[in-house]
Amino acid sequence: MRDTLRLFLNRSTLAFELVLSSLFVNLLALAVPLFVIQVLNRYVSYGIDETLTTLTIGVVIAIIFEQAFRRARLRLAEGINQQREEVLNQQSFGAILRAKFSVMMNIPTSVKTEMVRGMDVVRSSSSAGNVVSLLDAPFSLIFLLAIYLISPALSLIVIFAIAVSIIIAISGKDSLEEQTKVLQSYGVDSNGMLIDAVDSADTLRVFNGTKKFSDKWNEKQAQLQALKDKLSFRQANTAARLQGVTALMSVAVISVGAIQAVEGLLSVGAMIGVNILASRTLAPIIKVIQLSLVFTKAKKAKDRALEFAKLPVESNTGSALSKYSGRMELNDIMSIYPGATTPLFESLSLKINSGMTTVVTGPNGSGKTTLIRLLTGILDPARGQIFADGMDLRQLSDEWWRKQISYLPQEPNFIRGSIRENILMPNPELDEQNLNGIIKLAGLRAYIETNSDGLEQMMDQAGSALALGIRRRIAIARALTTQGQLVLFDEPTAGLDAEGCNTIYNLLNVLKKLKKTIVIVSHDPAIIKAANFHIDLTAKPIPTIRTRTIKDEAKKDTGEGSNKNKVIGKDENIH
Repeated sequence: MRDTLRLFLNRSTLAFELVLSSLFVNLLALAVPLFVIQVLNRYVSYGIDETLTTLTIGVVIAIIFEQAFRRARLRLAEGINQQREEVLNQQSFGAILRAKFSVMMNIPTSVKTEMVRGMDVVRSSSSAGNVVSLLDAPFSLIFLLAIYLISPALSLIVIFAIAVSIIIAISGKDSLEEQTKVLQSYGVDSNGMLIDAVDSADTLRVFNGTKKFSDKWNEKQAQLQALKDKLSFRQANTAARLQGVTALMSVAVISVGAIQAVEGLLSVGAMIGVNILASRTLAPIIKVIQLSLVFTKAKKAKDRALEFAKLPVESNTGSALSKYSGRMELNDIMSIYPGATTPLFESLSLKINSGMTTVVTGPNGSGKTTLIRLLTGILDPARGQIFADGMDLRQLSDEWWRKQISYLPQEPNFIRGSIRENILMPNPELDEQNLNGIIKLAGLRAYIETNSDGLEQMMDQAGSALALGIRRRIAIARALTTQGQLVLFDEPTAGLDAEGCNTIYNLLNVLKKLKKTIVIVSHDPAIIKAANFHIDLTAKPIPTIRTRTIKDEAKKDTGEGSNKNKVIGKDENIH
């Protein structure tokens, strides 16, 4: 609520328009109770039809104008909400996209999920309807003033009802906040268990852990449901007490008003009108009180969501080379997982000239993908430096450096959108001619031509509707759109059939002829043979580096017969 008000006050023109429209809305809302008072006092008493007609026409016009101002106010409030949305998106989603990968990868998925979900709570709390409710509350004074002018005694009843309502809200606020906090904590744990169940499904089955995990899950859900029930009960109880206050206020107003009417101090019409005014006075206040819990939840959710904003972000500054040749140098590189005592690898030093191919091998968990990520710049080494054409990667602009890279991850993910959108994500301005060339080079043309939707076929984040080979080809095409001088491929042939492997081999041949610098994680013998350097991460902690002379290897292979997966000739072709 505080943030909404702050945003409201920062936009003086919009604030003035909202306040002015709210003033007219609430002034015009007086028309109905005044109509009731006048009809009962003048028409019922004297039966003059013209009086009833005039009063009716007047109140109808007032209602029409009130509704017009309400619609205008709602549009203005939506403008406030939209601006708040933009601020929240910048603070949360924008922070996610800018946060250092090394930090993000160490945050549990359940926590990240809860942070993102928190934004939905914040958005719902700042809806246009809630903004309008906040605006109506101060104007309750107009209705209270009208009641006072009619009957000071009845205004005291309304004031007492307002005070009791506020006391009810305040008395349970701390407890509700605490329960909300505990509920959110249990929600994070519950989401974490669900994610663990998905990610560890094979392990749970192999080790017969499904029963134990299921029991633990059911226990957690029971605790979560009990907390939800308790919180819902307290909310419902508070709402019921507030409704009770409203009902008792109405009874008190009618009772005291009836006494005053009998004594000739108040007309019957005024008594009924005051009862309507009393309800209009209390309703916005009760609405704000009920919203206080919503705002409390929103504040907690926002605090959690905006934890993203506290994360260290990638630098948007740095140098850019006039032209990148493809030279890379690794100087005494060490990489270690946060909290680990043993490095994945250390003392890794290697100079890679432009146009050379380096292959990286090693068992699972040895740091192959980590090394590729170090070269992309999304991870920093724990020790040592990585140079591109003699410039430390940490001194280069992240945006510029990523444009020099053609990157194929081991498990490619996609954005929710069409195949075209995914391929062009690194370079949306790529022309159609180059796009078609890349599609052909990635071995994707046949699928695009036979698919009814072509490049406009929609994909989900995992590309789950597509075969592995097609997903890999789309990812390759996406990588090539940068036309980067440095090619980083992570297990490009893993899981592919012979046709898919041949596509990769042909692609590598083309990239070699274009003098691209290639660093590739692969255990494919054909790819290993074609490499100038072989970094073997099997040895710990210092990797083994083998240097190969392709020309000599080619001579060794002469006369051994043709083999399409062997390196032949000094051009290092893989057929």
